Amino acid sequence: VQNTVVGLLLVDILCVISEIVLEGAEHEGIHLPPSLEHTLHSVSFCILCLFLGEISLYFVAKGPLRFFSQPLEVLDLVVVTGSLYCDIHFHAATGQLLVLFRLWRLGRVCHGVLTAQREILERKIHAL
Repeated sequence: VQNTVVGLLLVDILCVISEIVLEGAEHEGIHLPPSLEHTLHSVSFCILCLFLGEISLYFVAKGPLRFFSQPLEVLDLVVVTGSLYCDIHFHAATGQLLVLFRLWRLGRVCHGVLTAQREILERKIHAL
């Protein structure tokens, strides 16, 4: 599951960076099919919705008190909802900010993967 989340994050970051490059190309007078930018935006938006679903399930599973007692989980909620808000309301103007949000989320997921792997390794060592 964690590898899937990291993969989705990488795809999302690539979509946002591609959208920024396409916008820059249009300013240079290079005309690309509008469907390309729309497709990239749609993929990115769907991935963000999946992340919001993931956070919602985590919230339900842990409960509000435990969820809000973990600052990094709350920050993830702010990053994902902030990205969705910016994506909906300020699509063309906040590309760089969206990349920064997604990179933060990628760092958090990678940290979670490493922590989980370390715990598994410690359990195996303890079992020996």
